Amino acid sequence: MNLNTLIYYWFCGSKHPLVPPLKYARSWDFRNPRAMTSVLAQMKKMVSHVLRAATHVRFDLGTNGVDSLDKATRLYEAIIHLFQYGGTKNTRRYTAMTWKTVYLDLQKHKFKFVGEEQSNRVS
Repeated sequence: MNLNTLIYYWFCGSKHPLVPPLKYARSWDFRNPRAMTSVLAQMKKMVSHVLRAATHVRFDLGTNGVDSLDKATRLYEAIIHLFQYGGTKNTRRYTAMTWKTVYLDLQKHKFKFVGEEQSNRVS
């Protein structure tokens, strides 16, 4: 599941296959609740950083938040540049990266976005 899919499934869920919005999910809703506790916590933290990125780029969430596939895609396109850290080869395919890889990159950079990372090095 890439970051775009996580954003959509977190806020909207899916009709095919029938998946309720993940923001309402609890660990005991899954087959392996013990493992899902940490995964859901990481998803929640990733989505909180997505919302922080949305305020950083002044994306208008409106009163209903992200309530459609269109809005989820626009949100993803507006914020993805903040999560594109340069790799060792600088040839990463960010659209194919899973949300977990993006989360681990964010964690490696101490939860700072790309622009915040550079501004702190200059100061």
